[in-house]
Amino acid sequence: MDIIITPMTTSTAESVAQIEKKCFTQPWSADAFMKELDNPNSITLVAVNENVVGFINAHKIFDE
Repeated sequence: MDIIITPMTTSTAESVAQIEKKCFTQPWSADAFMKELDNPNSITLVAVNENVVGFINAHKIFDE
């Protein structure tokens, strides 16, 4: 089964939040991930086969 890497969208943010909840003791909410969609210094990519199976969120910090 192929996995496709694509930018997170409003329709995948809830799935990202569910993965986050399973992995962290202080997880971000779906709303927090939704706000990332409007952040020009942030990108969230999702790994998708039939469902979202993973994600990565990155922020640009200054000139790094």
